Amino acid sequence: MGRWTGMLVTVAALAGCADQIDDEVDPAIEDHFEEQPFDPVLKDSVRTVEDVVRSGACSTEPLRVLDEQIAQELSCLAPGTMARIDDTPNLSRGGGVRGALQADAAVALRRAVAQIGGMSLNSGWRSVAQQYVLKRWEGSCGVRIAATPGNSNHESGLAIDTSDFDRSAVRNALRAAGFTWYCSARNGGRISGCADPVHFEYGGGRDLRGSAVRAFQRLWNRNHPEDRIAEDGGWGAQTAERVARAPVAGFARVAACGAPAPSGPRPIPPEPEAASPEPPPAPPEPAPMEAEPSPPERDPPTAPEPEEPSPPVESSPPPELPQEDSAPPPETPDSPLAAAVCGDARLPLSDNGWSCRDAAPETWRCACSERLDASVSQVCRNGAWLNDNTWPIDCARCVGADREGCEPGPPPAQPPVPSPAPAGNGGLCVHDALPLSDSGRACDPIDDERWRCACSQRWETSVSQVCRDGAWLNYQLEPRDCAACDGRYSRACEPR
Repeated sequence: MGRWTGMLVTVAALAGCADQIDDEVDPAIEDHFEEQPFDPVLKDSVRTVEDVVRSGACSTEPLRVLDEQIAQELSCLAPGTMARIDDTPNLSRGGGVRGALQADAAVALRRAVAQIGGMSLNSGWRSVAQQYVLKRWEGSCGVRIAATPGNSNHESGLAIDTSDFDRSAVRNALRAAGFTWYCSARNGGRISGCADPVHFEYGGGRDLRGSAVRAFQRLWNRNHPEDRIAEDGGWGAQTAERVARAPVAGFARVAACGAPAPSGPRPIPPEPEAASPEPPPAPPEPAPMEAEPSPPERDPPTAPEPEEPSPPVESSPPPELPQEDSAPPPETPDSPLAAAVCGDARLPLSDNGWSCRDAAPETWRCACSERLDASVSQVCRNGAWLNDNTWPIDCARCVGADREGCEPGPPPAQPPVPSPAPAGNGGLCVHDALPLSDSGRACDPIDDERWRCACSQRWETSVSQVCRDGAWLNYQLEPRDCAACDGRYSRACEPR
C-alpha cells in the first residue's frame, strides 16, 4: 500500500488544477500539466496565441506580455481587487505562474508562506489566453482535462496549485490563512485517491471569471474597432477566434488605468473613473466610460466604440524594425513639433520601432509621440525604442537605467465642457424629459457621485451617467429603469 501511495504522491505533485467545465463534468478529474521551459528557437515562429497552441512547446511562457495586458484590463473592470504576489518572500514560482491573485487571497498566501518559511507555487491567476491554451492542449502536454475559459477559479485569482501539498505544515498554514484543500473538500483529507491534491481555493473574494473574459474582449475591441465583439463576459466562438489571433507580444493600445502595482499585496491601481461599489451582494463596481454597451447575446458584433478619453499606449514592437532607408528623420532638441504636441520642446520625437542603435540596451527615456499626441516613456530593446506608458510621471528620473519616473502619471487636465440647460431633449430620446448631456458636461459639485439618466446627442439615445470630478461621465446606453437610476448606482443603471 505504501508503494502505491508514494507513486500517487509523485504523480500528483506534477498535476495542474482540475476545473469544472459544466454541470455534466465531474470537476474531480486529474489535469496533469507540466510547464516546460520555452525553447528560444521557437521565438520567431510564435506570434499569436494559436501559434503557442500549435508549437507543441508545452509552455505558456510566450503569453506573459499579453497576460499582463489582460491583467491590467481586469484591474480596470474590477478596481482594487487584484494584487501582486511576485515579490512574496520565499515563494518559488513556476514558469507558468503569473504574479497576481485577488487582494485578500494574496495577503492570505503571503501570511501562509511567512508562517512555513517557504513554498513552491505551480499555478495562480490565469488569463483567458492561458486558459484557452490549456484547454486546447487537452490530451497532450500532460493535460488530461482543463476548464473552458471563463469557468476556472484560477481566472478569478482565487485558486492556487502547489507541489508542496504533501507537507502537512503547508496544508495547515494555507488552511489557517483561509484556503480550502481540494482533497479535504472532495476526498476526506486523504491524498490517496484524491484527483487534484495540488489545488487550494481561497474562501473569500469575488467571482471574476466573467470579468476575466470581458477584459480580453475590451482589449480586442480597443485595438480592432473594425472587428468588434460583444463585451458581455461570455465565452463563445467569436471570442475564442479572437483569442486565437491575439498577438503574444501584446496589443498596441492597452488599458488607460495605469500599470499593476509593482510589488506586495497592494491592490492594482484602478481607473481614475472607477465608481465605488455597493456592499455585497450589490453588482460589481462600474467603471464609467465613453463606450457603447454590449448586447445581451454572446459574441455578436457591436457598433464601433468611441475613442477613449485617455491616450492609448503602444506596448509591443512591430513585427519588423524600420529599415535603414526608411528610418525616421533624426531627433533634434528644442523641436517645435514636440512643443506643440507634448508641451516640451526638449523631448525627442520618437515612436514604437524607431531605431535606438546609438543607445545602450535597456536604456529608459521620455520622448514625444506624434502618433499618440502625448509624451511617452520608452526603453531601448533589440535595437528599437519601445513605448511603455503615456504621460510619464517624472521625465527627469526616467533616464538611463533608472525607470523610477517612467510610470504613467495623470494626463493633463481638460476643462469640462460647459453644460447647457435645455428643458428636456426636444424629442431626441424616447423619454423627452431627460436632459441633454454627454461625457464631459459640467455637473454641480454637490452632485458628486450621483447617478442619473440623460439623453445623449452623440448616441441619440438614453444613457446612464455619474457625476465625478465636476463632469458627467457616460456609463451605459439604454438603462434598465431611469426612474430607479437616480441618486445611487444600482442595476437600474445597467443596460436593458
